[in-house]
Amino acid sequence: MKWARFSILSMVFFLACAQLPAQEDSASEYDWYRPATINPLDPRIGDFLDIDLDNLLVQANDFYQAGDYGNAARLYLVYLHYNIDDPTAIYNLACCYGLMGEPALAAGYLQRAVRDGFRNLEVIRTDSDFNKVRGEKKFARIFDSLTTLLEEVNRNEGEIKQLALEFPVQYHVKLPKWFNPGKSYPLILGLHGAGGNPGEFMRTLVASENDDYIYVTIPGPYASGGDYQPGYLWYNRENADSAVVRKSFELTAEYIADIVKHLRNEYNVSKVFLVGFSMGSRIGFGAAIKHYDLINGLIAFGGDLPGDLISDRELELAQRLRVILAHGTTDMAVPYSAAQKTGKLLREKGYEVSFYTFDGGHFVPSTLLNEILEHLPN
Repeated sequence: MKWARFSILSMVFFLACAQLPAQEDSASEYDWYRPATINPLDPRIGDFLDIDLDNLLVQANDFYQAGDYGNAARLYLVYLHYNIDDPTAIYNLACCYGLMGEPALAAGYLQRAVRDGFRNLEVIRTDSDFNKVRGEKKFARIFDSLTTLLEEVNRNEGEIKQLALEFPVQYHVKLPKWFNPGKSYPLILGLHGAGGNPGEFMRTLVASENDDYIYVTIPGPYASGGDYQPGYLWYNRENADSAVVRKSFELTAEYIADIVKHLRNEYNVSKVFLVGFSMGSRIGFGAAIKHYDLINGLIAFGGDLPGDLISDRELELAQRLRVILAHGTTDMAVPYSAAQKTGKLLREKGYEVSFYTFDGGHFVPSTLLNEILEHLPN
């Protein structure tokens, strides 16, 4: 089964593109695997940036639908040469090789697709595109190792449950190994980064291997792409109307508060801590400050305070909130100085703030997360 990202073009375009023209720009003279051969002053060295990748992918999908798997594979490879981190396209390439009866190539590209983020185990198990090669040893050995790996990955995403709010919300939950319903546990509510999802962020949280908490992750309410797995945003940050941005931010803060209320009823929760990453940290500030009566603390990785979306009055009222900032010194997405500024402002407002620094960029280090969780008050 091929996973398409774009609609199919007309048959006329399909026939016109039956053969891929050779590159004629001067950049084709260089060996891109040997950077020393690249001349950055060549005026045409960057011509590859003008390649229409969307059309390349549509053409590849057209060839696939027409049963021309050789040409489909050729175009997927050209597309991936310029966009190496698209796991859906890599998976589709593996499908082409499966349909051509090439077990080693099908297995190799399937392995690359999983490595780069393709996580749909059920699709991999049942996809008829691999029927020709499933019985081949070269394919079966890698296929078995990948399905075992993905089973473990899926276990680390926790159990999926559903909340009945104004609209149904699926959340992921992972309870302590020896969970006792009569015992009270602190709750860690994870807020993924922009374009992330609950399963992905649950894997980040449980990588800390701290079993003293109930872990829950939820999706942001705004869909954001997601070809091989869903992606979400927390508020409508791209709208040119600042009033719309503010309103979406406030509504999401209410959405998080409603979920916290439901989880307090569902489980015997002692305290609630939000763990946010990047955009999840920003909405975490909003939810925790606006609803400080429900939330005990915020752990913000790679994020800063969205001061334009939180009023001074709200900041003053939420001084009891415990805030923990964790930021990489080489973070290029949210500058380290922005986190420093956030910490300084909150301390001036009377907040108890802890600041953890780590070497690295825009991510959540599991060892640091574990250290922070071990020192949280239960």
